[in-house]
Amino acid sequence: MVHLIVIGMPVLIFILSLTWRFVSGPFWIGTNCDPSYQYLMNALYLADHRVPLYFQHPGTTLQLLGEGVIKLFNLFSGNVQMVEHVIKAPEFYLHAIYALLMIFYAVSLALLAWYAHRQSRDVIFAFLVQAPAFLYLTMCKEKGFLLVPANVTPEALMIGLINLYGICLLRAFFVEDKRSHWWTALGWGAVYGLLVATKFTSLSLVIIPLAVLPSFRSRLLFGAAAAAFFIMATMPVWTRYPLMWNNLYQMLTHTEFRGYGGPRGFIAWDSFRHGLMITICQQWLLMSSVLFILGVVCFRRFFRVSANRSYYWAAWVALSVILQLLMVAKETAYHYMVPAMGLFGFLWAFMYRSGSGKPWLWRVAVLAFVISSLVFCLIGIGNAYKFSSAKQNFSKEVYSHKGAFICGYYRCSSLPFSLVYGDHCFGLDVYQEMIQGLYPRDLAMDILQFKIIDPRGAFIEDALAGGQQVLLYGAIHPEAFFSPLFQVKLLAQSGDEALYEAIGANDRKAFEDFYLAQMALMHGQGEAAYTLGLRSKAFGLPMARDFIIQMDGMIAKVKAR
Repeated sequence: MVHLIVIGMPVLIFILSLTWRFVSGPFWIGTNCDPSYQYLMNALYLADHRVPLYFQHPGTTLQLLGEGVIKLFNLFSGNVQMVEHVIKAPEFYLHAIYALLMIFYAVSLALLAWYAHRQSRDVIFAFLVQAPAFLYLTMCKEKGFLLVPANVTPEALMIGLINLYGICLLRAFFVEDKRSHWWTALGWGAVYGLLVATKFTSLSLVIIPLAVLPSFRSRLLFGAAAAAFFIMATMPVWTRYPLMWNNLYQMLTHTEFRGYGGPRGFIAWDSFRHGLMITICQQWLLMSSVLFILGVVCFRRFFRVSANRSYYWAAWVALSVILQLLMVAKETAYHYMVPAMGLFGFLWAFMYRSGSGKPWLWRVAVLAFVISSLVFCLIGIGNAYKFSSAKQNFSKEVYSHKGAFICGYYRCSSLPFSLVYGDHCFGLDVYQEMIQGLYPRDLAMDILQFKIIDPRGAFIEDALAGGQQVLLYGAIHPEAFFSPLFQVKLLAQSGDEALYEAIGANDRKAFEDFYLAQMALMHGQGEAAYTLGLRSKAFGLPMARDFIIQMDGMIAKVKAR
């Protein structure tokens, strides 16, 4: 039984994760390329001695890992040749990075199980601390994004680091020697610093070590180690520190999406409550566990029922989960809750350790949890296979239009677009010419700015003027959505993807003025926004007409006051 829990569980999780990866298709599929290709290209920047531009999370630990993989396979190649290798075979490098992430995850999970059993001498306890692994495979999924253990993302690295964090947590719980606590604090701080450098969503995990470490000196050691390892892990982007801190400041002081504009303030209560309810419903198992455990602890405290230290450790873990919930409710997403999901097993492990419940009841609960998790996981694997197969088939249909220029945009299943997207979105746009040389009939469009990403300039307009067929490929949108650049007609669609044919090009100046009008309004420059909007309307842009109507309504409200 011990070997089944300590070795069998990590092996099972490893196999299920690889199965998810296999059925999910290539990384260039629309739902897979974000953010895998962004991190691949930023890892290539590091290997090519450039400063990455993807630092907001900051995510540099994953980029450093990617840099190491790229350099390992190009030991005897020059920089130019190395870049060519990655651009020509991005899937190979992404799968290599993914394999390393999953090996680290499985080994760290086995170490966590081994340490838990070594200290507790209890297989149920050793199983419970591994329970989050099943949540990652069943509940960490949202529409439009690939499952965390099946993609190259900061969270895929984070789940392995959380296992190391768990080992430090258990060492603090079981080993009470004062000098040992100092070493625990140093190790815990190092892991926490790496977690925060992987993604700022890990910040909520600080509450547990600060609460349970026994002395001020040990907390100080924890903080020093965390700061040192965070700085070391983010050193590649140290020149971006001012931008990184400004990005955090904007998120904290503005209510809109990721702090991009909007009114100043910490949160907008309506959207915050909405995000809170969505997250609670998405994470119903985790949140019901938190409420139950906090209820038990409060009951025992209120009625002065004797409670051992396991209850209070469970309570601190629960409070860390609640802090995570409050952090991400402003901008909710499944994968933002990964740090809290990693604590799910410790909630129940400490409750089990407290002596609550009969042993046979725990065994039944564990068995039911495993069976239900496997059933949901296998159903998800089947659905993922159908989903990815449909996307690959539609991609083949799109590229069967021989002689046409394919202009991909966000969520299209296209290898050339994924490369351009990785180099453009939070990228430096330094490899566009090389990508264009490999895929001369592929273009890409940034739908946020309605901008064609093409080093050849106004190539697409020339192609249309010359009678060439230009196809737009990506997420489904109304035909009017493309009016800033093109007149289009729908040719085909499959699932959440569609193929349009451009039948004419619109004046770009109209949209440029419209975009500037929006930026001016966002920065409180109403007069400039109105002038630019009128100029855009004069070009005949439909969106500009709506914008001017909106501006007229705002002006009328101001005058009425």
